[in-house]
Amino acid sequence: MVIINLALTRETEVNYSSKNQTAISYICFCCGGKVVESYAKYKLRGEECGLHFTDQSKFNIDQLTSQYAGEYWKKLRGGWKAAIASILCIDKRPILQARAVSQFEFINQRVRGKRFFEIGVGNGEVIRFISKHGYHVNGLEPDPQQSQKLLRFNVINLKAEDLKNSHDSYDIVFMSHVLEHVKNPSLVIQNCRNIIADNGILFIEVPNCKNPAILEKDLPFWHTHLFNFTTESLRKLLHKNGLLVTDVQYVSPVMDLDNMVLVERSLLLWKLAYQSSKFKQSLYCTTTSTSGIYLRIIAKKSL
Repeated sequence: MVIINLALTRETEVNYSSKNQTAISYICFCCGGKVVESYAKYKLRGEECGLHFTDQSKFNIDQLTSQYAGEYWKKLRGGWKAAIASILCIDKRPILQARAVSQFEFINQRVRGKRFFEIGVGNGEVIRFISKHGYHVNGLEPDPQQSQKLLRFNVINLKAEDLKNSHDSYDIVFMSHVLEHVKNPSLVIQNCRNIIADNGILFIEVPNCKNPAILEKDLPFWHTHLFNFTTESLRKLLHKNGLLVTDVQYVSPVMDLDNMVLVERSLLLWKLAYQSSKFKQSLYCTTTSTSGIYLRIIAKKSL
């Protein structure tokens, strides 16, 4: 039997207990339990932790993830939808700003220091917002064009898997809607742990795939959302890499934020309201594990 660690990292372990047998057993890299076929196309599932993940043995996973080091924000976050939005003067930034405010409210009371590092800065809404609240900000972004635009926020052009040990440490290491996209979540978590200060925290937000509706919506995106995390699978992954979960939050927008943007562009009242952090924070509400759209976790180094 061949036992393969399906993290499929550079350190993938292959142990041969019998040269004559060809059967393959897959071990979930989160929980160490048995892996079974998912009902979804190109997906496998950890039987114990409920993690669904893309079967990386069937694809060139480097090619799938290389898009983020290219022109991801220009191509996938652009296209005809972005062109129409531009013509109609629809500004999506308030949606991202509202999420940043809600995330900040969740983490700000749980940390004392002001050193902040973001993994996957993207369009920069979070790091811009955080910098306005007295934090010394740094970050990484694999898209060279985006990282170049955000140099003033100390953003470097780098993939999360390539983040090496640093003499610098941070009170908050922040990762929002990144972990589901990476080739090797375990390596990324290890790299994050290496730069967390002794009393610092790691913040992670991902789609909440314990919510059946979100899981069904997420699974078809096997080529971009390589991993579909539940609370249990993410907790086990963090524990395996020396981190202890201290806080969990499930959140959802209180209304259709896409329609809210249309209203915001039409009415001065809404435009003024969007400039209020208190108003933006109220656009997200906490809810239950099976109804929340997003899963948020805060973790600290294990003793």
